[in-house]
Amino acid sequence: SNKCENDELLELLDIINPDNIPGRVTLIIRMGNENIRDHLPRLVKAVEDAGKNVLWISDPVHGNTITAANGKKTRPVARIMDEINGFFEVHQELGTHPGGVHLEMTGEKVTECTGGTIDEVTEDGLLEKYMTHCDPRLNGEQALEIAFQIAENFRAKEGLQDLCSTDDDEGCAW
Repeated sequence: SNKCENDELLELLDIINPDNIPGRVTLIIRMGNENIRDHLPRLVKAVEDAGKNVLWISDPVHGNTITAANGKKTRPVARIMDEINGFFEVHQELGTHPGGVHLEMTGEKVTECTGGTIDEVTEDGLLEKYMTHCDPRLNGEQALEIAFQIAENFRAKEGLQDLCSTDDDEGCAW
């Protein structure tokens, strides 16, 4: 989290992986889109400077929970995607490896997270098929939209053409 101090993280890494064996530690980052660009760089730098072996994973869904005006807990897709973008930007700027992204999702056509461009879920639309008893999940279309955006980010980094090469490409909603 953004509340973690550099020395706390390094001390924890010494405890759970004293021999610094690669593949033993996965750090799952849940900072929220408003904090990722400000706090992740210092943690990554501290870990790199200390020579620690870790795998960095983004969990952008949990850090972006809000309460809608109707009282339902939700997660805006735009905030989730912004945190993912921040996660990749930080690693690119620092020359480190972003290990992956965890998404809390279901293949069901639920209306628990707001946003998306394929079949946008509005705050009013949350009530249509809000099925969770705990945490809001991305529906299948929202999760695929995010996956394609991540793919576009990788393609751009490698200088490859966008999957949607023109604005009038009807097959691309993202």
